[in-house]
Amino acid sequence: GRERAVDCHLLFRRSIFLPSAPASARLSIAASDQYRLFVNGRHVGDGPCRSDLPKAYVDTCECGEILRRGENVVSVLAHSTGVPQHGRNLSPGCLILSIVCRLPSGRTVRTGTDGTWRVIEAPQYGKPAPRRFFAVGFNERYLAGNEPAGWTLPGFDDSTWQNASVVDSPSTALLPRPI
Repeated sequence: GRERAVDCHLLFRRSIFLPSAPASARLSIAASDQYRLFVNGRHVGDGPCRSDLPKAYVDTCECGEILRRGENVVSVLAHSTGVPQHGRNLSPGCLILSIVCRLPSGRTVRTGTDGTWRVIEAPQYGKPAPRRFFAVGFNERYLAGNEPAGWTLPGFDDSTWQNASVVDSPSTALLPRPI
């Protein structure tokens, strides 16, 4: 319900249960405008690479060494400015993520963004935040004491968070990030 919100920071998380540590795991992610990605509390990356609709660049990473048997958590801080910026067209807020885990048994476990993800407006970002000028985004007002402690870790209680809404992606072409 926030795909058209202005200066919107959201926290997303999803638990993944694995019967064994994976032999390999490949994670792919695309977002508008920005994301910060964590796996089991470990910062994995930021992005995305700038692109113009209808294409979106997808970042990929290997994360098999971070995952383990039992509960694992993929979490994302996503920020959508909701306004056009210098060098970037206006695009509705959207997060697309998939993870493919190959287990030692040969079995594959796939997880993607859907309505089972949990989401909350990020309480650690104060609103309204000032906008520097029309061509760029917003200054951050980060309130460290408001960040939910442990939200990127397994075992965190997200029962008060909402289920994520599934929206149509504004991108019709998902492409590997160019180097």
